[in-house]
Amino acid sequence: MKIEIHPLFVKLVEMTQPELQYLVNKEIHPGMLLQELSKCGIHLLPEDEDAERGKIHLKEKDAEERAILDIAQTLKAFAFQSIKWNQQASPENIVCRLRENPDNDRVFLEDDESDWKSIMWWKDKVSYIKCRNCDPEFNSEIADGQVTHSLLSLAVKGE
Repeated sequence: MKIEIHPLFVKLVEMTQPELQYLVNKEIHPGMLLQELSKCGIHLLPEDEDAERGKIHLKEKDAEERAILDIAQTLKAFAFQSIKWNQQASPENIVCRLRENPDNDRVFLEDDESDWKSIMWWKDKVSYIKCRNCDPEFNSEIADGQVTHSLLSLAVKGE
């Protein structure tokens, strides 16, 4: 399946399945395309019930919302990356890695484990933690010299 993206619409292209031919090359709002694909049995917007089938434990919605807002507000200055420990963390916590990205580079040639710091959100706070991707087990302890903050931007300033 190939989808072309334009500023105001998307378009399904290069599709051979007969069930989807009515959507091929049709300019459509992204949400409407997802809805039409779902009607055909292609569910690209998972629901909470789908997590169990995928052996994924759900995260607390308030913690997810806090992490999403913090990441959105700091995306220009930091690069974010998933961390292998997010599923081992409690459902009340969201864990990822971040590194400073002052030049907004898409490619970071010196990408090394030491460039990244791990961050963890709760529903009402955020802090740097000790875990790293290369660690043999998950460590959710708050990093040395760090405290929790209400916003990621405050945690970054307090570094």
